[in-house]
Amino acid sequence: MEIGNDGQECIEKYEKSLNEENSKPFDVLLLDHSMPKKNGAEVAGDILSLNPNQKNYFSISICIIYRKKLF
Repeated sequence: MEIGNDGQECIEKYEKSLNEENSKPFDVLLLDHSMPKKNGAEVAGDILSLNPNQKNYFSISICIIYRKKLF
C-alpha cells in the first residue's frame, strides 16, 4: 500500500513503482476527487495514460454531522 499526500505525489509514486524491477501494478487506486496540486480525475487520467488497465475508484471527502435527540 502506498499513500500520497497530493495528486502529484500519487503520480510520482505510481511511476516509480512501474520502473521498479519485479514490480506488480496496483490492484486498485483509491483517489479522492479533491486533492492538492492535481485532483483525482487528473491523477486518474495521467495514470491511465501510463497503464490503461489500471482500476480507479473515486471518493469525495465530506463530513456529515447530526445530533440525535436523546429525550
